[in-house]
Amino acid sequence: LSTSPGGTSATLVVEGKPGERYVIETSTTLEGWTPALTNTLSGTAATNSLPLQGERRFFRCRAR
Repeated sequence: LSTSPGGTSATLVVEGKPGERYVIETSTTLEGWTPALTNTLSGTAATNSLPLQGERRFFRCRAR
């Protein structure tokens, strides 16, 4: 996970097996999670950029 110089977006690198589906979820409280992006790996890694909103935002990635 890294952030843009202005702090407006986060870049997440997901690694896994080609063809594996994953979902990146976001939360502001660590209690309720909202799907932000669902994708399928075409290789062994994928780079995803998501906008940052508000003071605090948590991310997690789950295999589907």
